[in-house]
Amino acid sequence: MQIRGLSIEAYLEKIRAFHGHLAPGMVCGGFMVELAFQSLPEGGLYDAIAETRACLPDAIQVLTPCTIGNGWLRIEDTGRFAILFYDKHTGKGVRVALDPERLKKWPEVHVWAMKLKPKKEQDKKRLFSEIIEAGFGLYKVERIVVDRKRFPRKGRIFTCPDCGESFRGSEPGSCEACMGRMAFFPLREERSGMQALPVEEAAGLKALHDMTRIEPGVSKGAAIVKGQSLGESDIQLLKSMGRERVYVEEIGVEEKRLENSADALFHENEVALAFAEKMAGSGITYLPFPREGKIDFTAKQGGIFRVDRERLMRFNRCEGVMCATRRNLSPVSSGMVVGGTRAIPLYLEKSAFDRAMEVLAEGPLFSLAPYVFSRLGVLVTGTEVFEGRVRDGFLPILEDLAAEYGLKVTESRICPDDAKKIAKAALEMVEGGVQVLVVTGGLSVDPDDVTRKALQDAGLVDEVYGAPVLPGAMTLTGRIASTRILGVPAGALYSAPTAMDFLLPWLLADFPITRADMASLGEGGFLDAGRRKFKGNP
Repeated sequence: MQIRGLSIEAYLEKIRAFHGHLAPGMVCGGFMVELAFQSLPEGGLYDAIAETRACLPDAIQVLTPCTIGNGWLRIEDTGRFAILFYDKHTGKGVRVALDPERLKKWPEVHVWAMKLKPKKEQDKKRLFSEIIEAGFGLYKVERIVVDRKRFPRKGRIFTCPDCGESFRGSEPGSCEACMGRMAFFPLREERSGMQALPVEEAAGLKALHDMTRIEPGVSKGAAIVKGQSLGESDIQLLKSMGRERVYVEEIGVEEKRLENSADALFHENEVALAFAEKMAGSGITYLPFPREGKIDFTAKQGGIFRVDRERLMRFNRCEGVMCATRRNLSPVSSGMVVGGTRAIPLYLEKSAFDRAMEVLAEGPLFSLAPYVFSRLGVLVTGTEVFEGRVRDGFLPILEDLAAEYGLKVTESRICPDDAKKIAKAALEMVEGGVQVLVVTGGLSVDPDDVTRKALQDAGLVDEVYGAPVLPGAMTLTGRIASTRILGVPAGALYSAPTAMDFLLPWLLADFPITRADMASLGEGGFLDAGRRKFKGNP
């Protein structure tokens, strides 16, 4: 009996040399590889798959040209003791697996395969004897076809923007390691030179950082600030806060930490300031006085808050730093806090600081598109409203909504479900100076719904019809001349919020709306809408 041209004794020696010791799984693997090749056409080019990481991959690598390194051997860890060989071009091949039914004739192999006893209690001599005596009789063989399309291609080489190392992938971006998919983390040496003193010994020294005091449900803030000289009353306060030890400033150490060298360290306050200067774009401001190591950003005026989401994610993947913001394209008011940034440790290593600053060097992370339009028009459609059979509910809703942005409805009209009359009224309102025109109703699929056609007849361009928002799926946006158009389906009469509540502030800021922008509303677009409240409908 031979295994790929080797005697049993020669194969056992190969096992010892390659695997480090004589393993039962490797011995079985030799018979399985030989059985597979006996079942395959001679002269073919074959790739291999091992269904376990234990032993079988080594048997394949010892006996065939297939190795993990050359890519001809894959491990698909199903946990089953089986191997596959298949034609590189057609995917056709064979699968060889340990057969539990056949194990019953070989008691020690059965004990080993089913893990019925600990290794030290197994009879190793008898086990190897049974495996060799059984030969090919322990295994089953079946014909298979491998779906090679499911295996990822090698891909191209890219440079990771986070760590700066090259990696193979399908598209540019961060490498798998910087995405957090690694089984190790770098060891960091403590190089800050900080010394923690018992709080009783800190009297007369200066605090190295802000220290927060929290009164549950009452307050949260810095009770001690960086650079504050600690007196006896401060010592008692720190004790009441549960502080047993504190960091204090050391003469000469601060200057050393901030040297421009490879092992320099940066205090959390300096880090927050450096980040803030780069992050804040137009319409965003901040106070250059970090509190508790953090800087908050505020809106200079009302508008649409815009975030570079891809670069914000890249920044937050940098070790030791963070930035949190409001959602991209959300409406904000003047003075509203829109985000904050800080270093995570008290002192940040220069290498980590530099990586984060590289991301910020490309431009601001966020900015504000201010509200620029103030003339809001409302065109209500519906024959039943025009004839007075139904009281209009849209105008009071939109008056309330406009008031949230400091505006008033400058012009309103009611038209029957007549495309020509709706188009004529829309054009007259546009020519009259309305900057944002909200057209309500008539956007469904009913035969009387003619609003969309009427707007198209009036010269609607840049149309985006349909929004991934519930309620509000049949919302429409576009432009007639320079006037922005918002078509609102009738569901907004009852529900709030709807797509109208999202999109009106975008139009007030003259924010261009593409199909991609509308598609971005899908995540979070399933709204927990309730009954709308407005004047006359408490």
